[in-house]
Amino acid sequence: MRITVLGAGDAFSNGGRRQSGYFVEVGGTSFLLDCPRTRPLSIAGPPGIEERVRALHRVMYRELAERPIPFPLDFHELTPGQAETLCGVELFPFRVPHQEKDISLAYRVTAGGKALLYSGDCGWNEDLIRYSQNTELFICECCYFHTRASFHISYPQLTLQRDRLGCKRLILSHIGREVLERMHEVTLECAYDGLVVEV
Repeated sequence: MRITVLGAGDAFSNGGRRQSGYFVEVGGTSFLLDCPRTRPLSIAGPPGIEERVRALHRVMYRELAERPIPFPLDFHELTPGQAETLCGVELFPFRVPHQEKDISLAYRVTAGGKALLYSGDCGWNEDLIRYSQNTELFICECCYFHTRASFHISYPQLTLQRDRLGCKRLILSHIGREVLERMHEVTLECAYDGLVVEV
């Protein structure tokens, strides 16, 4: 399994980092986590994903949204707690705390006999411990350092929980301004734009 970090920043590109995005290659299959493309595209996400993507497209690209999309687009709504196989990749989505009204998901992804866990945007929750067991890699958001919030994870929270995680390797991503300002104190591995990880 080979993971290329296309971007390791937060939603605001703090520190000049690109917004989070990952390209995963395993066997003859490849897929993206948390990023767009222009070739035929299958988008999997929480209930309402198609409506949310199309609404965002209309807001961000009003004139372009009036024209047909020039490539096939297929949406798959994932139900939290129910595994689904798409394009040879097994996705196990589970609900995480991030938004109050809409469902936010983290994903345990299995392909080619290897598993990775991707937190997406979320606050600390015990399911991260549960689903990190026996994974080669856990890509975990780390937005804050000193701020404590229920909808994002802070670096001190991760250091306290690190020994409970069952992943072989932990890489922090979605790195926010507070963490960047205190990188000299960070001892856990952090993603950076262009990082390639082989597991």
